[in-house]
Amino acid sequence: MKIDIVLQIAKLALAIADRLLYANVQGDPFFAEALLAIIKKSSQAYKDHTGKPVDPSMIKAESPA
Repeated sequence: MKIDIVLQIAKLALAIADRLLYANVQGDPFFAEALLAIIKKSSQAYKDHTGKPVDPSMIKAESPA
């Protein structure tokens, strides 16, 4: 996995956390855009690592605690 993709994902996550601390999040499109960017970069990292695209059947809803 390329370190630059990992760093990009971390920067996006930190930007989300920063915005959550200091801004009103209701209706802010930044969060949807940032989360989609994280998903795309994560998918690319998986493909770079395995040579295969992410299998959607591997993504499951989290069971309630």
